Amino acid sequence: MSWDELFEDLESQADAAAREADEDDVAELGEAEQGRIALADRLRACVGRPVVVGVDGDSHAGTVRDATRAWVVLATAVREVLVPLTAVRWVEGADRAAPAPGAAESRLGLSHVLRGLQAEGRTVRMIASGRTVVGVIDRVGLDHADVVDDGNGTVLAVPFVAITSVTL
Repeated sequence: MSWDELFEDLESQADAAAREADEDDVAELGEAEQGRIALADRLRACVGRPVVVGVDGDSHAGTVRDATRAWVVLATAVREVLVPLTAVRWVEGADRAAPAPGAAESRLGLSHVLRGLQAEGRTVRMIASGRTVVGVIDRVGLDHADVVDDGNGTVLAVPFVAITSVTL
């Protein structure tokens, strides 16, 4: 074997090792990137597209109208429904893309939406841990909302984590 052949062989081996290392780096970066994608990011990528969102004992099929880190709004065949992401147990049809949230969107939590409904005096249908209440939101606290039941006038304090859906 000549020097030239030896150098060529060594260069070829070095190039192959560098390509393999680059491929490994790309794979690791891809996995790391996937590890930073939240479910909310995937739902935000589905705006205008159909999904099915599962909650405890129920599911909502509809077109994603809006999504934040706190909730998703689906347009179903009958009405629009807001589902807190803490209530979501599974999603069918979630996209892989993940656009970055805007500054205002990242601050719009469930409490902001409920306070907006309270201010408007809107009648809501709220499902919380299997119980359905139809009424007006009377108060919104740090981690709960009070709903005045239209049927009997009682006030139901509902922790945010128990809410599985809110419809108008």
